[in-house]
Amino acid sequence: MGITRREFLFGVGSGLAALVSGCSFSTETVRLERDFFVPKDFAGELVALNEANGFLFDLNEVPGAKKIEKYLTKDAKYCLVHVRQVHIKEDLRLEKLAEVRRVQKNVYKILSYLHDNFAVNEVYVEGITPENEYQENWKAQMSKPQGEWKEKQITECKSQLKVLEEKQKDEKFISLLYPEKEDADNYREYLRKLIAIKKSVLEELMQIHGQFQLFEYKLREYFAAYQLAQEGKITLLAAEDAEMNRIGLARLEADKRVTWWNAMDILDNREDYIFETASRRRDPLVVCLFGGGHAFGGTHSFGKNYSLADRVSLIDNIAKHNFYHPDKKFSLIEITPEDYPEDESRK
Repeated sequence: MGITRREFLFGVGSGLAALVSGCSFSTETVRLERDFFVPKDFAGELVALNEANGFLFDLNEVPGAKKIEKYLTKDAKYCLVHVRQVHIKEDLRLEKLAEVRRVQKNVYKILSYLHDNFAVNEVYVEGITPENEYQENWKAQMSKPQGEWKEKQITECKSQLKVLEEKQKDEKFISLLYPEKEDADNYREYLRKLIAIKKSVLEELMQIHGQFQLFEYKLREYFAAYQLAQEGKITLLAAEDAEMNRIGLARLEADKRVTWWNAMDILDNREDYIFETASRRRDPLVVCLFGGGHAFGGTHSFGKNYSLADRVSLIDNIAKHNFYHPDKKFSLIEITPEDYPEDESRK
């Protein structure tokens, strides 16, 4: 009988062990076709794949993807798909902004494919916390109509302000309308106060509109997940808690970049959060959109075949989680977009 999609005869080899916090893990993997990595100690064993590991076979050609690397964990209950993104940073130069735009267009295709073909309706998105999880989705749905409405208000307010200022300057009209000096002075004071109020309203409207413009700018040009949320295709899930977000942003502000010294606060804690949160779900397929510098796996979980090039990582998070939660193990798929840069580390 032939081998089906749910069974596979794995390559030969011997298992190696690594010590992590006093815990032993089988670490070495062999590479099969299509960047498929499996444990060496599956030597010649015919393994029946469960639902979670079945995704490693099913997910092959993905529009917008340059590379799909699959790391199998035996008896995994979940399969984590890490879509490696490049996202906006305030100090990006114009050429880097164009790079971000290209990668985000790839990410849009990738997430759309997962939605259409694997019923992925929820995505963990870096930067979203439980406190703003609903707020971000609401903004994504409402930003465009709100932005258009505010723009109309600004136009009307500017028009009204122009009329008032013209009346204020028209002394002949004021003298004709109010021959008595006291009445004319009262009218001028009334116009002055009304103009001050209109200017204050206009300033507030401009600030609000500017915030919507900035959000829409990021929404349309950089954040593929937000665009898909606006289209109603996916829900954005929290990928960190508020304290984690605060500390991470503070670290970045102080150090200006992700380094080995701040990796725990900026990277590893967020990765642990995904495993902890996603392992409470029923759905075996878990998708997250994180910067390409994140490394959910490592040499303890997948041996030397797991590349840490352009990553900053202190902990093999998947190995740690799988050891402490043997009934909630994860396999891993990493999707690298077509235009993802090879020349520098990304957070």
